[in-house]
Amino acid sequence: FLIIFLSRIGKGFQGVMKRWGFKGQPASHGQTKTHRRPGAISTNVKHSSSPEYHLQLISLCFAGLLFVKLRIVWRINTKHNIIYVNGSVPGHTNCLVKV
Repeated sequence: FLIIFLSRIGKGFQGVMKRWGFKGQPASHGQTKTHRRPGAISTNVKHSSSPEYHLQLISLCFAGLLFVKLRIVWRINTKHNIIYVNGSVPGHTNCLVKV
């Protein structure tokens, strides 16, 4: 198993659909300019007082350090200095990865 440290890609100012995976509003039936807006953030009083529901709004997606835990090593190619792991490794192409 490996623990991988790397820098993630900064995406700038993003809306709630890309940043948090919100589904958005319907494209028809009287919706005007609200297709990619968050809509109602919470459903009842218990959730509306929780701070985690208020943090899911539009904001910046910063670049920073990220670590991915427990990836299974399939193969190590010493000739080309390549480590094959199970699953995806986030980050941009040719970024520095600390294993």
